Amino acid sequence: MPLRVSDPESDDALESLLTAVSPKTDSTGQTFYGQGAFIQGEPGKRTIVRRLLREMEDSYGTPTLVVDCREHETAAEIYRALLDEVVDEPSREYADLSRGSLLREVENTLEKPCILALDQADHLEEERILYNAYEKEFLIPVIVVEQRRDLLDGLDERIVSRMSALWPVRFEA
Repeated sequence: MPLRVSDPESDDALESLLTAVSPKTDSTGQTFYGQGAFIQGEPGKRTIVRRLLREMEDSYGTPTLVVDCREHETAAEIYRALLDEVVDEPSREYADLSRGSLLREVENTLEKPCILALDQADHLEEERILYNAYEKEFLIPVIVVEQRRDLLDGLDERIVSRMSALWPVRFEA
């Protein structure tokens, strides 16, 4: 059952999303991050995502990136944007790297997991980024769409299964 939110400015909405992505430490001292969130619905999604990412950066030093999937539609474009965000002074050109090489470069570059918010995710041209965002321990996905079915209809069942494991949040007017 999704968390239903009518006020994206509410602290309850933010606290719920923080539960979905915040790091936790077990009895052995190992740190684990949350599994991510799937946000859908009416107005307010971007507001809460911005608040969530700001809180994660301020409280935990977690790297974050919001990607507008209308502008970055492929996995390679998203990985390049992520590298541009986390590397202060890139020592190499990423334009010629393959999707797989870019993903390895992201993994090798990140010092801790990164929250990757895919806004308007239903505009992605490649579904592989959704699979990787969930499967790779160094990425914490926050998927943002207006309607869940706009993204999930027609996707590979393995990806639909992984997306259904994310913390569901529904914004209602």
